[in-house]
Amino acid sequence: MERGGEERESDRTLTTSDNERVQGTLPTTGPTKRPSISGLAQIGNIYRRGPASLANLSLYAFGVSGLWTALGTPLLPIKVNEILGNGGSSVLGVVFDANDKNGALGIVSLVGLAVAALAQPIAGTLSDRHKGVTKRLPYMLVGSAGMAASVLFLGFAGTLLSLIILNVLIQGFGNFGQGAANGLIADHVSPGKKGSAAGALNLSRVAGAGILTGLIFIFMARYDQETAPGWMTASLVLLAVAAIVATLWTVTSLWRSTAVPGSGAEPENIQPVLTDIDPARTDIGNSAMPRGMYFRFLIALTMVITGFSALQLYSFFYLEDVIGLDNAAQGGIVILLSTAIATALTVLPAGRMTDKLGRDPMLVFAGIAGVLASVMLMFASSVLMVTLVGLLVGMVIGIFLTVSWALANDLVSRQHAARDLGYASIAVLIGSVTSRISGIGVDRLNDVRDALGYQAVLGAVALCFIVTVILMTRLNGTSHPVTDALKDHAVGPDATS
Repeated sequence: MERGGEERESDRTLTTSDNERVQGTLPTTGPTKRPSISGLAQIGNIYRRGPASLANLSLYAFGVSGLWTALGTPLLPIKVNEILGNGGSSVLGVVFDANDKNGALGIVSLVGLAVAALAQPIAGTLSDRHKGVTKRLPYMLVGSAGMAASVLFLGFAGTLLSLIILNVLIQGFGNFGQGAANGLIADHVSPGKKGSAAGALNLSRVAGAGILTGLIFIFMARYDQETAPGWMTASLVLLAVAAIVATLWTVTSLWRSTAVPGSGAEPENIQPVLTDIDPARTDIGNSAMPRGMYFRFLIALTMVITGFSALQLYSFFYLEDVIGLDNAAQGGIVILLSTAIATALTVLPAGRMTDKLGRDPMLVFAGIAGVLASVMLMFASSVLMVTLVGLLVGMVIGIFLTVSWALANDLVSRQHAARDLGYASIAVLIGSVTSRISGIGVDRLNDVRDALGYQAVLGAVALCFIVTVILMTRLNGTSHPVTDALKDHAVGPDATS
């Protein structure tokens, strides 16, 4: 009896320890019998881990990326078609008609992106000045709320000017929150895990873009301005709710973890870094990488954004004019899903591989694949072929997004991370300006010969991939330059242990 009582007490002790390990409050020292927990309990455990979970650091991007992607394709193209189809519209005295749809779409998008390029560095600079690990979160809340509120009015836009104003608000608020969120990886992730963190972030972005934009394509395939206007409203409400919920998850999980002792948020392989280094030192993180290196990175980022932006921006009209689809929104669903699935399956392995192999091998592989995909699209003649190429494009996107964001975090200092990473929005602006201005040239070349404009765009995209690889490779010198810099500058007897 006495021995049995001891065994039962031991069982109870084992269960308690295992539960604590599941919560993240005790280190795991060896194989133990884990209790069975439900899916909801597992989700709750992730939430309680706060910044120790890459999912919590990244989930906000699900809603934000989904809203931005669906806005670019198909919502803005559909609204531009509606406005120009109802007798045209003018902006600052320039008249646009139905034959100017690519140029009009480019201008609507461009003005919003100009605001975005200002909002990210400003919000990043402001959030860098605050103290504490929650300093980014208020900016994220304000940005998400303003963006969600603005997008709800998109259906009421009846002129190009009103569409531009709404897009300015959406991009301004959204990038105000994004500018602060850019610093989350630098705040919470150790140098050797930045590739994995970038992979998790981009998985959240791709999942949001794929799932939400896929649903919007389904909704808008049923939309008609006269007979079924409710599908536009449903699309906008879905995007607004998704952006708010995803941002609230990230903000509250990070906020709660710092407010509740023993919340299980103590990081294991993911933790604040540079704690042994004088906080006045701003050169750590780019001491081996001069500012010229980061400027070179921004030029390369501009080139790859130009390519990706062109592929996204003109895909809707490409399906109509080249592939010959009467309902591009309906046909685009399959292509979007193939690209999104390939990207989603690529980002996490790409993050782990770039942490192990370095940035350069992954960039070279992605560049070669990107050129191949661009050339194949020049000769595509069916939805099936475009869908297959979409798989390759998705892989290229996944690698470039992950490796470039990890590289960006290598090159910036932690003290000014959000500000410096916010400068990437200027690269996005320039790349987007280039691709959108080219819309006018696409229309004119298409007038010369059918599909000539689209072929020219695809050739330019291939060139962008080549230049990007040339500029981005050898930026960091070694596979793990930041880790080496930390070892060189760390203070204390245990710094290298």
